Amino acid sequence: MTWSIIARDKASGCFGIAVATKFFAAGARVPFVAAGVGAIATQALVNPFYGTNGLRLLREGMAADAVVKTLVATDDGRDHRQIHVMDASGHVAAHTGPACIAWNGHVAGEGFSVAGNMLAGARVLDETAGAYLAGEALPFPRRLITAMLAGEAAGGDKRGKQSAALLIYGEEDWSDLDLRVDDHVEPLAELDRLERVSRERWMPFRRFLPSRRDPVGVTDRSLIEMEIARELCRQGSAMTSLIEIENLKVIFRGDRGRATHAVETVSFELARGVTLGLVGESGCGKSVTALAIMGLLPKGSADVSGYVGFEGNNLLGLTDAAMRDLRGDRLAMIFQEPMTSLNPSYTIGEQIIETLVRHRGFTRAQARTRAIELLRDVRIPSPEQRVDEYPHKLSGGMRQRAMVAIALACDPQLLIADEPTTALDVTIQAQVLDLMRSLKEKTHAAIVLISHDLGVVADICDEVAVMYAGEIVEHAPVDALFRTPQHPYTIGLLASIPRLDRRVETLATIEGALPNMSEIPKGCRFAPRCPFSSEACVSSPPPIVDVGARHWSRCVKAPLEGVQA
Repeated sequence: MTWSIIARDKASGCFGIAVATKFFAAGARVPFVAAGVGAIATQALVNPFYGTNGLRLLREGMAADAVVKTLVATDDGRDHRQIHVMDASGHVAAHTGPACIAWNGHVAGEGFSVAGNMLAGARVLDETAGAYLAGEALPFPRRLITAMLAGEAAGGDKRGKQSAALLIYGEEDWSDLDLRVDDHVEPLAELDRLERVSRERWMPFRRFLPSRRDPVGVTDRSLIEMEIARELCRQGSAMTSLIEIENLKVIFRGDRGRATHAVETVSFELARGVTLGLVGESGCGKSVTALAIMGLLPKGSADVSGYVGFEGNNLLGLTDAAMRDLRGDRLAMIFQEPMTSLNPSYTIGEQIIETLVRHRGFTRAQARTRAIELLRDVRIPSPEQRVDEYPHKLSGGMRQRAMVAIALACDPQLLIADEPTTALDVTIQAQVLDLMRSLKEKTHAAIVLISHDLGVVADICDEVAVMYAGEIVEHAPVDALFRTPQHPYTIGLLASIPRLDRRVETLATIEGALPNMSEIPKGCRFAPRCPFSSEACVSSPPPIVDVGARHWSRCVKAPLEGVQA
């Protein structure tokens, strides 16, 4: 009923343990860590002496495998125990007794160890380990929590949830971070929140405490208060993002357990008042990313992991009821196909009225009046009549505009627009884009615009993220992307657009098709279609290369010299 991850941060040398379980007070009984010594997690039928005695043996210089053998040999209850240990050198050893309840097991890699028992299945440990490996760029505490959230998304403790803990030691004898959550319906989500709070309320203060290097520390209260105020001011200016996506991953489970990796380690952040264009060919994961953010993917067949932060909350950790309170109010989405998104059993007006009554507390009469105003704003003719009509009586363009009216009804802080102008003529398209601009100016909302129309993207977006085969391959300010694209896929997309300043016989095309997302290529996913592909491209995943201010590319050949759109 418990799983945990032990790790050592390569950059700082810190040891850390994160744990989650249905059992009460896991933080007090499972993790044991000592600075410069190592880390131990004891679980299943917990034996706390494994922790205290194990740390003593590690201090005496005993290696991890010898520690495990010594502890287990003297314990008559060893068949019911599970333990994994990491020593000061980063070596790992583990024991899972034959009486531990399935599913149980252990996974280890360079610098980390994951173990658990009474879990939903092997995927819990696999996803925990995979997310830890993918999160190398994250701060160490975030990396551990992100890994555990991935394990929970894969099923976690099969008996349920109750407690979670995060324990990190650096070079001092006292902990860098010690967070514990007990008797909570979403303990990992709460642990995630507490870790973020600790950055503001604990980490700025921590450096003034006595340490090995400075046994007295800072005792001048006025200096401490001034420095903390300065740090909080710095954080406040840096943390202006409305939404933060970290290592978002979506796997669809099909027949006979077949896994389709629709979205892989997508990360981006979006400040208030900024419009991000999400572009790429059909099937690259744009709409799935949007639906994952909105919490609208089917829980039975879609495994969603990572971090989706919105106004300080991890949306992936919220209950269904909490997400319903956000959707339609502070979060809104214009769906790609209005005929399947609108409810055919209700009039257009009823579907707008429902939103206003639930989220704004309008009376039905007030909501009806506002619904007519919204239909007029999106240029639907005779709105007093159309408000009482069913979706099938409207043209495709009118249905699309009705979807826009529903999404804008409550002035959302984040609007996700999935192909909002597809079914519209040029005049109405311009009007819809003007409405989105007006929303941004009025409420300082952030907008994610999913589109195949790069002309629309150039017109309305501030930044652009190019997706291919489930991952972002280039991210840049809109002017930089169109002026100097830095990924071969982006270059191919831009080259396929007709331009007034260039006369060509035939437009450029990108040969081939997207890879099978059930069998992801080992190297660059675009390599089979890339005219610049080399052995380095197919042998390993490409690195993320910074090529300018807020401009990066997932390509081994970046920066690409002399490239113009």
